[in-house]
Amino acid sequence: MLYVCDYLQSELEEQFKELGEKPYRARQLVQWVYKKRETDLAKMTDLPEPLREKLEGLSLKSSSLKMIIKKDSGENKATKYLFELKDKNMVESVLLKVPSRKTLCISTQVGCPVDCKFCASGKDGVVRNLDVHEIVEQVLMVNKDLGAQDQIQNIVVMGMGEPMLNYDRMIKALRIINAHWGMEIGARHITVSTSGIVPGIKRLADEPESFSLAISLHAAIDEKRTEIMPINKTYPLKDLKLALKEYFNKKNRNITFEYILLAGLNDKPEDARALEKYLSDLPSKINLIPYNPIEGANFKTPTVYAQRAFYQQLMDRSVFCTLRETKGSDIDAACGQLRLRKVKKVTS
Repeated sequence: MLYVCDYLQSELEEQFKELGEKPYRARQLVQWVYKKRETDLAKMTDLPEPLREKLEGLSLKSSSLKMIIKKDSGENKATKYLFELKDKNMVESVLLKVPSRKTLCISTQVGCPVDCKFCASGKDGVVRNLDVHEIVEQVLMVNKDLGAQDQIQNIVVMGMGEPMLNYDRMIKALRIINAHWGMEIGARHITVSTSGIVPGIKRLADEPESFSLAISLHAAIDEKRTEIMPINKTYPLKDLKLALKEYFNKKNRNITFEYILLAGLNDKPEDARALEKYLSDLPSKINLIPYNPIEGANFKTPTVYAQRAFYQQLMDRSVFCTLRETKGSDIDAACGQLRLRKVKKVTS
């Protein structure tokens, strides 16, 4: 089985040459898939019928994902998609909507090996890495669902999985999403989020594209961060900081830090002081995110008063931050929630 979205346009041109076809036919195919959002070979009418039959015979497919659940939040600020893969595994994507833009959060693995204690993605560990086409097709499928007059403006690689542990496929997928012949989403509008995999951060710093970087931080005190994010044992805050400085020095791009607020754990004045100290020499911004409860996790969401108090403590210390409005709690929008419920339902 061959999948269009596994290939750069130049690679497809080579494939077509080997089939005895002109390279421009590959470019036509790419136009249909990414510009016209058409995944049915039979409808690609400017491709000769013998070529379409040849491609069908090679089992060339434009899409392998099947949308099995789509849930809109009550205020229509978020949409959760659950996709079934060719091997019957499932992954999620979340579309976040504000009046000026649409941002899609995509997955790179089935499950997650990192085991952050507040996250549903890793509750059953990791099953496998996604292929390039399975990453790209999440964007393709949601764009198609939005319709011809609408499209995604921003991509955040912050769904299920740790993208730095599927680095090569992830970065190729982002190049397809970014390419002028692909989805034409600018590199500065594509953000890779990591729990702090230092080698991956260093590799991203050396890429020619200026993809943005986000760090799931959630604590600036090693003991607390290790408690909720075991990856901190391997890549402690000191090592992470050195990699982030290297990224900034090479890219000259501010770094975004995601900070999930957990009541009584990381929302105290001492946590604000630690954050200020940790970020004092890193151009950055912090997204404060109220915890979205998941089944089986013993964390609580801080009160609205506590959330605002922590936000104000940071602002008073001249730490630039935003307090995110909760979106999608009614559609299990936190990473892995919908898949976890579906898997439990199937296996119970």
